[in-house]
Amino acid sequence: CISAKFGDVKIAALQSWGKCAGPDGAKAGDEELFRSLIAMFTSPTLMNASFCFPGLDHPRLDSDGLVQAFDDLWRADVWSEKQRSQLRAAALQGLERWGGDPKGWKA
Repeated sequence: CISAKFGDVKIAALQSWGKCAGPDGAKAGDEELFRSLIAMFTSPTLMNASFCFPGLDHPRLDSDGLVQAFDDLWRADVWSEKQRSQLRAAALQGLERWGGDPKGWKA
C-alpha cells in the first residue's frame, strides 16, 4: 500500500496502512514501515519531523491525529502483541529522551 521511508511516514500514511490491511492484518511493506516507526518513536527529533501538522511555518506535533491513527491501527489488529510491546517500549524510550532525566525536573 505505501512505501516506508522516513519522509513518507506521516499520519495519513499510518491511516492508509490500517485501511489496506488484509484479512489477517498483514500487508505488503509492514516490516519496513514498522522498523521506521520504531526508529521514529525512539527519537523525539524524528517523531516531531514526521507527525506534524502540514503547511505550518514552525513544526507542531499533531498529537491528536497521531493518537487517532494509532487507535485505528490498534483496533484493526495490524500488529502482533510482540510488535505492540516493541512500539510501547520505543515510545517510552522516546519520551524519556525528550523529557530528560526526571531527577533534573523542577517541581
